[in-house]
Amino acid sequence: MTSATLALAKKDATNANLGTQETFTAQQVPLSGTLTDAASIAWDGTANGQVVSCTLTAARAFAAPTNILAGAMYKLILTTAGFTPSWASAGFKFPNGTVPTNLSGVCVFNFVGGASNILYCEGYTNNIS
Repeated sequence: MTSATLALAKKDATNANLGTQETFTAQQVPLSGTLTDAASIAWDGTANGQVVSCTLTAARAFAAPTNILAGAMYKLILTTAGFTPSWASAGFKFPNGTVPTNLSGVCVFNFVGGASNILYCEGYTNNIS
């Protein structure tokens, strides 16, 4: 084992023991960021994180996501400004194959990562105010 591996294996006030169940005493926040508004919006799970926000300024298309981990949870906080995005069918899957339309205001999408960089939408809330 390397010294880094040994450091992670020890349970103390600053290191979690990866081999056992842990109780955290502070909030845990996944990597989060902002997606760049562009004609084609890219979501890179490694660079942008698991919780992302994006504000549309025109009709936009979400490209197939990259660096998505199977089983990980992802969240998109989307401000539509009256624009409904399109979604790359190779990267985004929606319940019953029904892509959301008529989005308005702030919408929150909940996804779970699947194999081959697919984000499966577990549900979304439209027009939160």
